Order: sequence, then C-alpha cells, then structure tokens
Amino acid sequence: MKRPLLAAAAALLVLVNAYVLAGVARNRTGEPDAALSLTERELPVAWSSPWGENSGVSLRVETSHWRPGIPLSWRPTSEAWLTGKKLEALGFDVALPRDLHDARHFARRQLTRRGYAVLQFGGSAWELWQRTVADDLARVERGVAAGEYTAASVAAERRLADGKLRTESRLFIVDAGPDAAALRAVHPDRAGFLVVPAQISVFVELDEKTVACVPERCRLAGSVSLLIDEIAVPRRFHSALPAASLPENRGRSVDAHDGKPRYEVLLRSGARHEPWIEAVRQIAAQP
Repeated sequence: MKRPLLAAAAALLVLVNAYVLAGVARNRTGEPDAALSLTERELPVAWSSPWGENSGVSLRVETSHWRPGIPLSWRPTSEAWLTGKKLEALGFDVALPRDLHDARHFARRQLTRRGYAVLQFGGSAWELWQRTVADDLARVERGVAAGEYTAASVAAERRLADGKLRTESRLFIVDAGPDAAALRAVHPDRAGFLVVPAQISVFVELDEKTVACVPERCRLAGSVSLLIDEIAVPRRFHSALPAASLPENRGRSVDAHDGKPRYEVLLRSGARHEPWIEAVRQIAAQP
C-alpha cells in the first residue's frame, strides 16, 4: 500500500517541479520587460537564522514608503497616490458611509485585490525625496531662532538626514493597477521602472480629531504589498556578497559594514513580471 502512495507522491513532485521550471522559462523568454542596476541599499541580504536548514541566499526588495508632507522619522502605512480613481480601477468601492464605525467596517469587508505595482529607481521620486530631506532640515534650523528647537535637535536632524541620504533605498512604489501592460505604457523606461505582481488592501485614513467620515477629513486609503519581496541568489554569485551573508558564516561577525553599499545587482524581469538576478558584482571600497 505504501509503494503506490510513494510513487504517486514522487510523480506529483516531478509534475510540480516541471510546472515551476516551465513558468521560469516562459518568464525569461524574449526581451526582458525591465533591467535595473540596483545596490545593497535596494536589495539587502534577507536575514535568515544561523540555525536554519536553508542553505540558500536571498535578497530582500527594500522599498521606501516615505511620502510627501510627513516627517522623515514617520513610517506611513498608505501610499499618497493610491486613492479615489486608482482604488476604483482596482475594484474597490470608495463610497464610505458617514458613520466612522460603519466606514471602518465597510473597509475591512473589502477583499485584498491582486494587481501590479510600479517601482521607480531614483529619478523624480528620489529627487523629490532629497528635496524633502533638505526642507525638513531647514525647517528645524529655522525653528532654533524661534525657540521651537534646540541646537541638539538640529544636530540630531542632520544625522538623521545624512543617514537616510547615504543608506536608505532609492526604490519607490509610485503606481499600481490591474493591468501590467497599461502600467508599462505609462512608465516606459525599462531601466528606471520595474512592474511587479502585488496585492493591494484598503483601510480608512483619518485626519486628527475626526469624529465623522466626511470627505475632507476621512478617506479610503490603499496599501501595497509586493508578492515577490525576496529574490534567490544563484550560487555562482554568492562570492560577490558580504561573507557574513553566506550560509556557512551566518551568526558570525566576519566583516564590518560602514553603511556604504558593497555590491551591485543587475535585476531583470520578464514576460510574467517576475524578477531574477542576472549578475552581482562587488563594489570596490572607497578610501
């Protein structure tokens, strides 16, 4: 009785592997949909337990969720551009009830939608972010004369701004929709924009001291989660990664990291908009 079951299980495993490999082949057939050169800032090594059994190495897709108009130290949960017609195009009902309790319940009942997200590397999103860093620092510096901030606050804000400019991801989620081809038409630069599978969920976003869901102070907001947020590193590229990230060295402090990116990755995506690693190279340390 056990042999037929084992044979069936083995056959199922073979079929699943064949299906996966066929999907990979289809994704990589023809011209790539995108080819981006990213660094460790955008693709850090994904953490894994030194006691785990997984001998592979993956890179985590790190996106910035900053948005205009909020302090740099905050971590927003929504995308500023993902409201109204964008959410309607994804299949969400954006007509919220006036009662706040009913509005929240209405949002919770809406199912997460599958679609695609657009990731922009550098470009206008990064430039806007840099300007906001400078404006935020200037605001604190002006506040010293008015007694709103101390010299220590200015020094702390400068360190925060410098750290963000040097180390944080320059990959921003800038768009989403149900149709990958339509998004690519809007963002045709294949070296600057990556279209990837994503899921979008909604919730009610309120201004301060809001007691009723009125349009000016209460709205349906969207949050984007990438369906592929880690990418496996082929074994032939392991030697270009920091030694501490390799399976045999996990849990050991074998190298120092001063915040500068140590490697660059050529990332491609194909017909199914699934990214893969085409190459990894070490970045020479600057004196």
